[in-house]
Amino acid sequence: MKTNPLRQNLRILYACACRNCNPALVTQPVRASVINTLALFQSREASMRYKNLAVLTALALAALTHFSALAQTCPTNVPHITGTWTVLPYQMPINPISANLLPSGKVLIVAGSENDASNNSEGAESYRAAVWDPSGTNESSIGVQNLTYDLFCSGTAALFDGRSLIVGGTSDYSFTGENRASIFNPVAKQYVQSQNMVDGRWYATATALADGRIMAMSGLTQTGGTSRTIEIYDLQRAGAGWNPPTSVPFTPPLYPRLEMLPGGKVFYTGHGSGTSNANAWIFDPATGGWTQSATTNRNRSYGSSVLLPLLPPNYVPRVMNFGGGSPATSSTDIIDLSVATPSYTAGPNMSTGRIQMNAVILPNGKILAEGGSVNNESPDTPGKTADLYDPVGNTMGSAGTAAYSRLYHSTALLLPDATVLSTGSNPGNRGSYEPAIEIYTPSYLYDTNDHLISSTRPQITGLSFSGPIHYGVPFSVSCFWQHAKSHHAGER
Repeated sequence: MKTNPLRQNLRILYACACRNCNPALVTQPVRASVINTLALFQSREASMRYKNLAVLTALALAALTHFSALAQTCPTNVPHITGTWTVLPYQMPINPISANLLPSGKVLIVAGSENDASNNSEGAESYRAAVWDPSGTNESSIGVQNLTYDLFCSGTAALFDGRSLIVGGTSDYSFTGENRASIFNPVAKQYVQSQNMVDGRWYATATALADGRIMAMSGLTQTGGTSRTIEIYDLQRAGAGWNPPTSVPFTPPLYPRLEMLPGGKVFYTGHGSGTSNANAWIFDPATGGWTQSATTNRNRSYGSSVLLPLLPPNYVPRVMNFGGGSPATSSTDIIDLSVATPSYTAGPNMSTGRIQMNAVILPNGKILAEGGSVNNESPDTPGKTADLYDPVGNTMGSAGTAAYSRLYHSTALLLPDATVLSTGSNPGNRGSYEPAIEIYTPSYLYDTNDHLISSTRPQITGLSFSGPIHYGVPFSVSCFWQHAKSHHAGER
């Protein structure tokens, strides 16, 4: 049976319409199909073949009936094109303010007082964290622990030995920060307090440096002002822990977006025009010095950023900003930091404006942009439609539609099985949160028949020497992975 070109073109047009997408997300084949459809309607051939209005009306009604049956074939629902979103059959028992992947593949969830001032009240303290096992099938896969002080809105980064350093937190809800830091040992399942920082840091960013040290930047201090110092934790400095603070030549925003660059320097993205932190800066941990960089012409406050994959042949370091501002922009911009005078250039737009969003680098090099809302913390303008950025083609495509809004205090994290955890959000009053857990399964885990592909992670099978691997010391490994194979007319 031959495919009716008119029906096929209208089917593609319907698929585009049901996405509620902007024109930037429509691929060239879809645009061509739409144009062909319009041309067919307007052509002399069409006027001759469908000059009978009753016939044309009947054809249109039949097409509409056919389209309603095609709703599930809309690109937002095609696994091998957009991926899928799945709600787990159990819920997160604490407000997942931050998530950190552990060496075991489990996930450290830090909540503290959970955005609830009553949990920070004297005599009624309730500070919590949890470890979630993604392989679990029910609530027992989440082990909740009590904490001795409030780690709400702290910063978390992985130490080189697999433990997690948690910096700062909440002193109280009058906007004063905690200067304590703790190390979580995933083997012993214990939190051990490390040396204190000089500055309190509520809403600080913790960044793992190339040499294994952890850099803490920004956050509200013990007196409520924003910290203008950098403190670096060095696990190998016996008994000392934190290096003496070094100054920052500007007042950073809370939770500044920081990206590690090749060579060990750190890039602060800047918050763009209309903010007090318009310029990007580059920090050199070796010298403690700062170099002013470019500015973006958009307000990027509480948007997201990523260091794009370093690709051959030149492995050019490029950083991409997503969204930000309130009302939030749907725009993106990219800066090439390999040139003498870097500047931001516009990237493709997302499907919606996003503030308080998440951006996740996927194993295939594409970037998942999900969550957020047009108006800050507003459940009325959520970004449930997710986007997928392709840095090779510099294009934005659809990553399907999530079931739940992910606003302020939401997290997204790449898991070892190449899926993405999406959880959390404060959609209402302080103290309430979204407990539903969603998993995004990207399109690369499906074959063209929308069947899940069995995949095996690469495994390290041998080392060229025994003993620990130190920073800056060459080593070699042998890797084994099982390639996908096809038999019985299907991919396995």
